[in-house]
Amino acid sequence: MDSAAVDFAFKYPFSPEAKRLIEEMKITKIEGKYIELAKSQLDEVLNSGKLEYVKISYTPSKVDFVITYAYSRMLLAALRNQGLIQQYARAHALRSAAALEGDDVDNIIKLGSALKLRLARCQDSICINFIDYIMNKPDGDEYALANVPVSKGMAILDKHLAIKILEMSIAEYISSEPLPKKEEIPKELVSASKELKIPIKNVDYKLSGGGGWIDRLLQIPIADCRHRTVNLILAPYLVNIKGLDVDKASDIISKYIQLCKTVNPDTKINDRYIKYQCEYAKKHGTKPLSLKRAKTELSAIDFNLIAGEEEGVGAKANDKK
Repeated sequence: MDSAAVDFAFKYPFSPEAKRLIEEMKITKIEGKYIELAKSQLDEVLNSGKLEYVKISYTPSKVDFVITYAYSRMLLAALRNQGLIQQYARAHALRSAAALEGDDVDNIIKLGSALKLRLARCQDSICINFIDYIMNKPDGDEYALANVPVSKGMAILDKHLAIKILEMSIAEYISSEPLPKKEEIPKELVSASKELKIPIKNVDYKLSGGGGWIDRLLQIPIADCRHRTVNLILAPYLVNIKGLDVDKASDIISKYIQLCKTVNPDTKINDRYIKYQCEYAKKHGTKPLSLKRAKTELSAIDFNLIAGEEEGVGAKANDKK
């Protein structure tokens, strides 16, 4: 594989190029070196929520990173913890977004193709099929199709918006990528997965002064970030913290979305989407974001208004989720 392909695989280790690189190496045995690198990478992600992108020129180090990604995925597969997988996916999505900032338009389009996004070059800009844009655009009035230039069925994006869309797609792609069956994972990696320093905290979603901040959120309509609020906060909270069944949780969220429409009627959230997120939360046991993490992940929402003057332990809990 040529140096450009190796560099692409290093920047985006979930890509087809990265998988081809692994296949071409014909790895036949598990190496302790990569187990330790994978454990170190996962410890960093699970304890800081971040994975830094560092530009390097040494090809063997790039290859090592690609192999480490594959080992990390097997460690996560051994753990079978969907919450950790989603956290890992977000960290890699942020790393990839940092890599994309310095990458050229051709590689942005190439990565979009790997993620099933129909991107193209439009003179000095990047275009995306307007249906793909509608399905993948960030929340917020400024991203409404009416506020984005459209030409010949393509939405015209600046580089920042294109990267934002790719970042969201990468997180979804990695978190939904099929995992190997547990019996297919080498025993060395199963043993290594038990050595990971996974943060375990007593999670409390209530504020001092009575009532939980998520319960308070359900009473305050929001104009933006509603898709992610449903899947990262409301569905996991109602199903796995409050213990409601899927139908009851879905009904509560549906009524909340109707409330949100009073401040911004532009949403594509429907009852099928809501029920799917509730079923997903129940199946995988996912937990909602903490207040502190929600402020970072969903910065368009005024959580200070929702939390009031007291943030209590709810802001400290689950910070790494």
